[in-house]
Amino acid sequence: MSCQLHLISKICNLLQLKQFLNPNTAQTNTTDTADFSDWNEDWGDPQDETSPSQSPFDTQLEEANKEDDWLSDCEVSVSSLGEIITIGRKDKLAVLQINYEGSGSTILTILWKGVVAEYAREAVTSVLCLPLISHKRSAEGAPEWTCIIVGFNTGYVRIYDETGTKVLDQMLHNESVMSVKCKTYIPPRYFTYSDHTEELTVLYETVVVSLDGFGLFQTLRACKNRAAMAAATGSSDLELPPLSYKKWGLKGQGQAMDHISVGQYSPNPFDQMQTASVAGFKERISSTPPTCSVFACTGDNPYIGVYHAMDGESYELLNNVTEVATKLLSVGAKKLMSWGASYFRKSEPQSEAEKTQSKITPATPSFRRHGIFDERRFGQSISISPSGTDAAVTDSLGRVLLVDTRKGIIRRMWKGYRQAQVGWMMVKERSSSRQQYRRHAFFLVIYAPKRGLLEIWLAANGPRVGAFNVGKGCRLIYPGCSMLGLNSSSYKLVKGKLFQCFLLKPDGELLDINIPFHLALSDANSKRAHDQQLMVLLKSALRAEDDNTQLSATDIWEPISKMKLTLSHRNALSKILSLKQITSDVALTIIQNIVKLVKTTNQKKALAAAASKGADDGDGDLPIDVECRMLLELCDSLKLLIEMHTTLRQWCQVESDTKVVDLSSLLPVDEVSSLLQTDFSVKSSRKVGFSADSQLNLCNFLVMFDTEHGHKIKLRLLNADEMAVLGQILFEPCLKYEIEFEKLRELVESLQLQPRYMLDLILRYYFSLQNPSTSYLPVLESIIYSLYTAHQEMEASGAPEEVSSTQEPATPDLLTPNPDFDHSSAFMTQSHEVSWWTHIRDQCESVTCFKSYLHIALVCRSICIKETNNLTNEFPDSSDDNKKEAGTCESGDELWEHLSVEVILWNLSIKHLEDVSKLNKLLKHKVNINCNSKSKELPNVTVKDIKTGNKGLVGELVGRWCLSNQLPAADLLKYDTDLDNNSDTAEKDVMGPYGELRKAFPISLTPDTVYANASWEFVSHWNKDTSSIYLLKFALDYLACIANGCLRHGICLMIWNTYLLKKVSALVSLVEKVGKTPKDRLCVKEVGMDTATTAEFMTVVCDYMEIFLQANCDFSEPLIYKEEPRWASEDTTGHSLVQMACQWKETNYRLLKHHSNLLSLVTAILTFNMKSVKIMTLFDHNGQAAFFQQLTSHPYMGIEGKDDLMSVHRTEFLCRILLNSVERLPDRATVQTASRQIRVDPTSDAMRWPEIVMKLAESFLLDTDHLRKHHVSLLVSHGYDLLALEVVPFMKNSQLAYVSMLELCAQRFSHFMLESNQETLTEITSAASPALINWLNERYTGGIAARDVPMTDTNSLLLHIVQGLHSTPKELRFAQELYSLTADRC
Repeated sequence: MSCQLHLISKICNLLQLKQFLNPNTAQTNTTDTADFSDWNEDWGDPQDETSPSQSPFDTQLEEANKEDDWLSDCEVSVSSLGEIITIGRKDKLAVLQINYEGSGSTILTILWKGVVAEYAREAVTSVLCLPLISHKRSAEGAPEWTCIIVGFNTGYVRIYDETGTKVLDQMLHNESVMSVKCKTYIPPRYFTYSDHTEELTVLYETVVVSLDGFGLFQTLRACKNRAAMAAATGSSDLELPPLSYKKWGLKGQGQAMDHISVGQYSPNPFDQMQTASVAGFKERISSTPPTCSVFACTGDNPYIGVYHAMDGESYELLNNVTEVATKLLSVGAKKLMSWGASYFRKSEPQSEAEKTQSKITPATPSFRRHGIFDERRFGQSISISPSGTDAAVTDSLGRVLLVDTRKGIIRRMWKGYRQAQVGWMMVKERSSSRQQYRRHAFFLVIYAPKRGLLEIWLAANGPRVGAFNVGKGCRLIYPGCSMLGLNSSSYKLVKGKLFQCFLLKPDGELLDINIPFHLALSDANSKRAHDQQLMVLLKSALRAEDDNTQLSATDIWEPISKMKLTLSHRNALSKILSLKQITSDVALTIIQNIVKLVKTTNQKKALAAAASKGADDGDGDLPIDVECRMLLELCDSLKLLIEMHTTLRQWCQVESDTKVVDLSSLLPVDEVSSLLQTDFSVKSSRKVGFSADSQLNLCNFLVMFDTEHGHKIKLRLLNADEMAVLGQILFEPCLKYEIEFEKLRELVESLQLQPRYMLDLILRYYFSLQNPSTSYLPVLESIIYSLYTAHQEMEASGAPEEVSSTQEPATPDLLTPNPDFDHSSAFMTQSHEVSWWTHIRDQCESVTCFKSYLHIALVCRSICIKETNNLTNEFPDSSDDNKKEAGTCESGDELWEHLSVEVILWNLSIKHLEDVSKLNKLLKHKVNINCNSKSKELPNVTVKDIKTGNKGLVGELVGRWCLSNQLPAADLLKYDTDLDNNSDTAEKDVMGPYGELRKAFPISLTPDTVYANASWEFVSHWNKDTSSIYLLKFALDYLACIANGCLRHGICLMIWNTYLLKKVSALVSLVEKVGKTPKDRLCVKEVGMDTATTAEFMTVVCDYMEIFLQANCDFSEPLIYKEEPRWASEDTTGHSLVQMACQWKETNYRLLKHHSNLLSLVTAILTFNMKSVKIMTLFDHNGQAAFFQQLTSHPYMGIEGKDDLMSVHRTEFLCRILLNSVERLPDRATVQTASRQIRVDPTSDAMRWPEIVMKLAESFLLDTDHLRKHHVSLLVSHGYDLLALEVVPFMKNSQLAYVSMLELCAQRFSHFMLESNQETLTEITSAASPALINWLNERYTGGIAARDVPMTDTNSLLLHIVQGLHSTPKELRFAQELYSLTADRC
């Protein structure tokens, strides 16, 4: 990799920018070509020209060259982030900003342009773009804004923002500004080094002004905010604060053109002694050397000057002058000065410029420490390196000098660079875990405008590492700073790339320079650089053949053969073997060629070394260096692995015949038909799929091995998927292509794999198979038995077995069967076989591929049975008691089935597999296909999940299944009833495997357990989405189905404490606070639901409280929890939901009823949108204090019915509820038909709330007859006579209701008389008695809500009144007469 120039952006509307900066350019010629229109005219005789003159062609070429060189007389600066460019010329300034286009490219557009000169003949002499770091958390590491510092020939320094708004303006000295430079924070390379402080320096002709970076940063931020406020308010008077600075005079300097600030410097003792030795033997050395600020200037006389400015000298000098002036000043002198001041004050006032100049402070002189004098040289520019130790100086003689800023000596000189422009690049080495510190390299960038050449040199003593022909008229821009305001913490958070050097071309292209670090390591003949170039060519060749399936060894070997370093060969080999399309033949060819090349190269080196020493090697072996030996060992290991890979691939290409496998040796025939034919097709949560091309990929095979340790090949630490891949590569030939396991053992013998690890490999591979064939069972049995035998031999020999794949086994050949080994003694050792078979069971119980699980369980069970039979045959003289302990008898001694503990455990494991497969089948079964449940898909469950989970995990999973299907509680209750009654219904086909699962888990899936878990799951899911109130209704339906009172009570209490208490208490507090139905915004903020949802929510909560109250009444003894006998395990953790629910104490019924009354009242407010209600005023202080306490506590709540005033308030509020409920009734035409049958939904608010009101009245010990009478009056007043008659039988004193209805009927008839004509009224008056007429006239008709009730309805109601009224004769007589009058009008 070499140096490169990258395009950052390009200036858009370049011609417009040129015309703005210099209106005289680009006007005579608007095209890029010269005008040759006079070509065909008469050229004349050359001899007639007596004086030399230029032709029109030469004139146009000069104008074109001047136009291309438009940057030479401009002041250009680019921010370190490359996003802002400032170009100034004379009195004008233009700001350009990078904008991103849709295609990903960028362009530079003019953000602002204008005239910045404020005085006559004022011109721009220096420009600097300085970004300011943002201290906002939302923009950490990004620039807040970019300040543009502009210096003028009048001495003013003005600071603008990107939009041209002036932020600061101050004259620091009354001379022309020569240059403005800034030094920003740079972290120290080592912790013992000090930080580089921030500083802004301004060079005038004879002085240097220094501004502290931290103070400048704070001042600029304050001025920016003040300018923004002034622009917002429209104020034009902007008071700008002055800057604090230090001014140092350049004593003995002629004309200064450019400068740098080296920073703080404190001489070491050696430098002090060296200086003292030159001055004389009487000089002394200070124990505390002074710290000084170092500046370096270039110009003339001296050519280069290094100045030391001592801090504190200026203040001491000023103090001495003040003391002397005070002593010499007398009283007469004071009077004379006061008189002179008064006299001259009467003269003309000073101008603004004179006043400004009079305020300028004098400079503090600084002495020159070093200097280089050359009368013929004139310094043009100076640039300091990022480290601050070196500086590059350009002069008028076309030289570029490298100067040591500390010692003032010239270290290096370049010749032949007229009008050169220089810049610095600091390149860091790539981070490496082996290196504690990253190395830095400094490169000097030189642009020669006369030749149009850009060169890059290794600064101190290195060669030229890059050169580019960029053309003439370019501008090399070196900002020399990053961002102002950085520190040790914010420097690490800088976002974006900080550029160091830019190249701006005349056509508007802005380029960035990239230099790789390796170019600083040595010269162009470096072997490492040579090999890196070849590595680039190798990567290009490999990248070019990515699309091809086959790689050519010849094309790959060509760049490798030219490499010189052994490390390069190693890296190239790793790069080649990491390709997925690499083949074994190509890889072997490359390895063999590398081995030959390394040996030949090493032989040449050894012969050359021996020849230089004059020694005779003879026939002895030549020594090999360490790197070559390690590379040869690596090649040997890789060659072995590749040959192994080739053999495995050849085995997989062999065609195998399909054979019928006899499975009778594994298990009885009935079990084969019942188990192997079971559908275990469950969607696995982990899939490891292998395509035909990638299953034996060489790259995937080699990456699993660690070959970095010489000739020893070790397996890396592999995860489960990688182990499945390796298991497929190794054991697939045996299972699918009938390759003997003995051949595989011999092939992988060099890998030294232990039996336990090989067992893990084949298990992982077998578990990754989605549908393994039963033909694999005999081969699988032989493989596992061979590994089991090898494991027993190793245990018997006492060799420890390391499970980790990265450690070496104790014996090199553990898989070789030992004919002298006693298998019975090994099987008798219980600890050995249990550890082996338990490990297999643990692996099987953790997977969801149940068919693979079943195959392995059957195989292991078969091996254990055979080992048990072999053990029994070797002990024929055992007693019958021992036989009985080892097995069971069916019909005789010859039918004894010998069992062991492992056989029983494998039988139990198979039963577990059957149960879990039924559970997974239920979890994947969909009852309601059109269900819109938002719950996630239920995951697959393993045997280990059931064993290690809580004791009620099965019930929880079934509850989640009910949630995912949104199964109604009524359907499940009906199906459970049918199952308990053993009746065949159609729901059995719909419910699917639920009945089978209940048989597998009869204790864990009792109906009450399922209902409790389903209710809890529905409530939990509703808590995640509180707008889904239907989920809460589902939960209450399941809760009501629980038959056991203790369990139902516990679930209700857990739901209240976990999910409802917080929301209900917040809602009650909110309603009490606002005194009405809250707005949506308040409800969402406090409760998390809108207003409509809260009303529905509280309605459901009231239903929940009814269930809770009934559960409190049905509270009985707690349930005795039992476990499944087949699943009893000590590994289970946590209690089940049923256990936790049954542990709660009985709640306080009165406190529970107290809360129920409160919630009913709040629900009424939300349902009917009632206003001006303070709900807590309906309860006394004791009742208010008891709210939302623990329901199992017994707080004092006082005695109900003792406070008459509170009873009146409660009665009034309940009457309001009755009024709202009656107003919710539908139209009378829909209430009753022609047959006078009432048609009102009993679940509507109009029908439910009167019942709730009566329950509240009974709880509050109020008069229910009064409330029912009021309800009857409301119904009759609104015209619902039939509904009113239904309420009367529930009253204790029904005569009150009849009298009230008679009053309302009289009001109706009075209204009828008022609306009737004179004839009808005369008839009524003549037919009625005078007493009735007087009684009717006394009735007020304003209390009737419905006045258009038909007369037939009134007559029917009067008939019921006449039949029921018997206690008051007067009212009865009026009722009878009124009935007669209404009957005549029907």
